[in-house]
Amino acid sequence: MSIVSSTSAAVTHEALANADCRTLPIARQCLSTPELLTLQQALPDWEIQATDNHNASGAQLSRRFAFADLASAMRFANAIASMADAQDHHPELHLSWGLCVVTWSTHSAHGLTQRDFICAAKVDDLMHASQPA
Repeated sequence: MSIVSSTSAAVTHEALANADCRTLPIARQCLSTPELLTLQQALPDWEIQATDNHNASGAQLSRRFAFADLASAMRFANAIASMADAQDHHPELHLSWGLCVVTWSTHSAHGLTQRDFICAAKVDDLMHASQPA
C-alpha cells in the first residue's frame, strides 16, 4: 500500500494519520523530492531538514512542541513512545523543561519515507488530543 507516488494529488493529514506503518514494506529508498513536497503539504507544521547521519546524506522531519512544564512534555513523549511501538517505527525525542522535539527519519533508507510522515501525522493527533477542549 502506498500513500503517495510521484504522480499523486494532494495527500490529507487524515489519510496519513489513519495509515498503518506495519502494512508498508521495509523502506530501503528515500522518497523523491516531488513525493516529499506532496506529503509535506499535509503536515505544514513539520520541517524537512537536511542531515548527515552515519555518513549517508538524507533528510529528517522535525517539529518542536511547547508545554507548560516538564511533566506535560514527558507525558507527551510517553504517548509518542507508545504509538511508535505500535507502529514499529521510532523517532528521536529531545526533552527539556516545557519542550519536546520530535524528529523522524528512516535509518534503513538513510532519509525520509512514508513511515515518517504517517507517524508525524499521528503525533499531531496526539498533541491535539492532549489539548484542553
